[in-house]
Amino acid sequence: MNYSRILFVDLDYTLLNDDKTVSQKNREAIQRALAAGNYVVVATGRPVETGRMVVKDLGLTIPGCYMIAFNGAVLYDCSADRILYEKTIPVQYVYQLFDKAHRAGCDFLRSLSGVEAVPAPIATRIFMRETKPSSPALSSSSQNFSADT
Repeated sequence: MNYSRILFVDLDYTLLNDDKTVSQKNREAIQRALAAGNYVVVATGRPVETGRMVVKDLGLTIPGCYMIAFNGAVLYDCSADRILYEKTIPVQYVYQLFDKAHRAGCDFLRSLSGVEAVPAPIATRIFMRETKPSSPALSSSSQNFSADT
């Protein structure tokens, strides 16, 4: 029986060099994997838009090519050019996280003008990284926000 395999590859500092280009050796390896009937999945913390540029550059727009973007919050079908799955958090919860983190002494970029929802892992990661567990900001967070939301 002939089985297909799945090649999962990260973008930054794995597939992409320091100068954000893909080496000829990596391009050839991806093409060999596809030619052998295998699937290729690009996994990245990047948003779909910037990951899509690399996907198109590598010709990963055929059936069996996918992208996991936003640290797992989005599953994107590269051949159909569409999002298959997206886990977001309503923006009002993100603002609550920003405010609680700010009150705990953590500051970071917080302009989300016109945004209705953000990928769940990003908001959760920002909050958990920027807020100490003993912080009062965490004690009331469960009232309005759950990581499973």
